[in-house]
Amino acid sequence: VGGGVGGAGGGGGVGSGGNGSAGGGSGGCLVLPLELHTNATLGELRSALKHELVGRGLPKPSYRAMDVLLGGDGDGSGSTLAGEGRTLADCGLGEVPSVTLRIRPKAAVGEGGRGYSREAARAERRAAHPAALISASRASMEGLLDLVSRFEPASAVVAKAWDLLMRLPTCQHRRGRLSDPAAVDWPAELAPSSSSTAAAAQRHGASPLCCLYFLHQVRGRLMPPNDLGAAAERGAAAAAWRSAFMEHGFAPVFGAFAAMAAVDPPADSTAAGLRANLLAIVRVALAGYLRSNEAATTRPAA
Repeated sequence: VGGGVGGAGGGGGVGSGGNGSAGGGSGGCLVLPLELHTNATLGELRSALKHELVGRGLPKPSYRAMDVLLGGDGDGSGSTLAGEGRTLADCGLGEVPSVTLRIRPKAAVGEGGRGYSREAARAERRAAHPAALISASRASMEGLLDLVSRFEPASAVVAKAWDLLMRLPTCQHRRGRLSDPAAVDWPAELAPSSSSTAAAAQRHGASPLCCLYFLHQVRGRLMPPNDLGAAAERGAAAAAWRSAFMEHGFAPVFGAFAAMAAVDPPADSTAAGLRANLLAIVRVALAGYLRSNEAATTRPAA
């Protein structure tokens, strides 16, 4: 990826082209050829461009002042790419991509006062944490999940990949897929829990550990928020999600638990984990359902 600096909307602009090739730039633009793998993140691209600018004796721009744009003619008219953990492939950049870097003036950065800038800085540090970068990258997380799915016989490799998955924040892409319980294909997601052993599940093209990862997400969505300050704000949305889960997801989960409970003892540790999480989901869902019904029946009439 390469770039060129020029005036754009009151700030600087950098256009770019990749794999060591000079990027296109319109008159007066400085082209900065860079070479990055398509698995590199947008944050790494931004950092590399910043390093090149400083290396050429140009002023060091503020990280928050740098907008990476896709499309346009180097005049700042492209669409802004967001998400520091997204890979270049996720951003739609091909073999020889062309992007523009727009450097906003200081007056346009941190609008809203010192409090805004401080909070933006905190959010920036959180987004730049390695764990956040990995979990925000669909390619990285799907790669890990694919590894635990396809390399089941290599237990040592799978154990290390699974341990890493458990240390990372929930995959943002998969969390988004679970946002609407009515749209989830519950039988397909729970298919591995219907098989008594991991090998049997694999024969059906399913992954027990991917199913276990899915169950961890469901269980987390059913738990009350840990942040008491956000409880009131998130309460309505959480209640709506639980209600939709009871309508669309509870019956498949309970059916999967009943099927696994019939196999005693569990075939292996993964099967035991699946059964324990299915039971936990059933208990939490039923407890929440009973509490909500009790509150509705004891609420005084208006």
